[in-house]
Amino acid sequence: MLSKNIVLAALGGGTFIFLYGWLVNAVLLADFWTAQAGALLMRPAGEEIMWAIAASCYLQGLVLSMIYSKGNEHTGAAQGLRFGLLAGLFVASLYLLFYGLQPWGAT
Repeated sequence: MLSKNIVLAALGGGTFIFLYGWLVNAVLLADFWTAQAGALLMRPAGEEIMWAIAASCYLQGLVLSMIYSKGNEHTGAAQGLRFGLLAGLFVASLYLLFYGLQPWGAT
């Protein structure tokens, strides 16, 4: 199920998602996010959990490359089940991103 093309697309997509997120949020919108840090319950700069952020970006790249490569192969319930599982995995990867950015369980 994981061919060389899917893995390469996942690595490229994950790298793009990570770098684009860094460029937009840490460079272009840095002043905005600094001002909103307390109101939005974001971790202060430097306290992010980088492994969770990177894992989320690469998992998103993998799931998107699998969805696009296997999009219309078959019809029926099996295709719907596979798409539903991949969509659920994509949403779960967003929660991994939130874990890296938000201080859950802080007192």
